[in-house]
Amino acid sequence: LQQALVLNPEDPAINFYHALNLEFFNKPDEAIQIYNKYTTYPSESPYRDLMEGRLIWLNREQAYTETKSLFAEEENLSVMDVSDNTLAVFPLIYQGTDVNYVPLSRGFSEMVSIDLSKVKQFRVLERVRIQAVLDEIKFSQTSLVDQSTAPRAGKILKAGTIVSGDYDVTKNGYFRINLGSWDSQTSMRKSWVNESGSMDDFFRLQKAVVFAFLK
Repeated sequence: LQQALVLNPEDPAINFYHALNLEFFNKPDEAIQIYNKYTTYPSESPYRDLMEGRLIWLNREQAYTETKSLFAEEENLSVMDVSDNTLAVFPLIYQGTDVNYVPLSRGFSEMVSIDLSKVKQFRVLERVRIQAVLDEIKFSQTSLVDQSTAPRAGKILKAGTIVSGDYDVTKNGYFRINLGSWDSQTSMRKSWVNESGSMDDFFRLQKAVVFAFLK
């Protein structure tokens, strides 16, 4: 592989298998550097999708490994490191019963995260890192901010502000979204906004609730 890379350093197949070997030899950081190049390859190349898939998986595994290490040293972590401007956007709670709208829980929170990350004074945490912490502490999916686990999540993530909310979609396609923020250390609510309208206006409503939240 090393010889092949010298001859053709940009070949996607060679790079993919080189990174795969690095994984095998427990060098995930070096493999990630190579997988990160997947966007430089043509969309029709099968190795582009393979590299993206390995990149997502490796990032997830690293996030979960780092999270376990943080929990192991939780007693040594200081709340002084928690920043109010660091936001952890939790999955939204679906209040309805139609399973077709369940994926919006993570999808909508991801859209909110992307928008909030454009605000310079905010640091918005990666979704996979947040999910790793939520899985580790078995965060309650029945309440927006659990009184006992929110401070732990904030401390581990070093996030002073938790962003979450709920949503519902009626049978006639009426969409309602609530979005709020909480102090992670006290679980006290800092803000709460809502928007509603037709599912046909879904993307407009998503932007409207973000702007209302920022205001």
